[in-house]
Amino acid sequence: MTGLLSVAGSTPSEGFELKSCRFDGGSSSYLRKVFSTSADRRTWTYSLWAKPCRFSGTNQAILYAGSDEFEVYFYSTKLKVYTKAAVILETTAVYRDPSSWYHIVLAVDTTQGTAADRVKLYINGDQVTAFGTANYPAQNLEWDVGHSVQHNIASWDTDDEFYDGYLAEVYMINGSQLTPAYFGETNAATNRWQPIEPSKIKPTVTFGMNGFYLPFSNDALATSFTDSAEGIIITPNSTTHTDTTIKKIGTASAQFAP
Repeated sequence: MTGLLSVAGSTPSEGFELKSCRFDGGSSSYLRKVFSTSADRRTWTYSLWAKPCRFSGTNQAILYAGSDEFEVYFYSTKLKVYTKAAVILETTAVYRDPSSWYHIVLAVDTTQGTAADRVKLYINGDQVTAFGTANYPAQNLEWDVGHSVQHNIASWDTDDEFYDGYLAEVYMINGSQLTPAYFGETNAATNRWQPIEPSKIKPTVTFGMNGFYLPFSNDALATSFTDSAEGIIITPNSTTHTDTTIKKIGTASAQFAP
């Protein structure tokens, strides 16, 4: 059994247990969802924690949506935001520590009058402002995020650019351009950026139509990834089950065969 390898513990939190999900890029593992109706395509926020396990070779997509090929991906050790029209953002900073978790927030509002305010990228609580490439979208442009098209997590499309690493605490907020302070905070004792407990986040955000949260809990992995806030189901790319005997982290593992 290969593919989506593990779930449980080992996320950058203190005081509560979070779950993470291990994707094996070599086994073409990813998650997908096709929404039945279209939502706000101009204003939205993705927040997630990523721990990549590979830093060379092909692109590794974290997020993907639709025919305009909107994609957020690791390109070697840099992070890129892309559509088929152009590279939107490419960081000059590199992210190559295999022991580190990176909190990535992409906050979009193309209705903004100032071009640089239309797409904001944050890493570990800080806004990224140094880019090798920056091509901000036209005002009021609609991308396919939130549209009634296929959305992938950990894959560019159904057969390419698979992510190899861990993901945790995946939020998609439709209709709001949020800051990292909604999802993370600085630990006063360690001065490290860490996730906020989900039960504290959910009352402060409005998920909107097609918004979701992926808890990666063991019970959700039995058949699907179900958003505990809005009831949206995200489908794994294969048959998935939990396994307490073949475990990689914590108390159980999720396994599926490609």
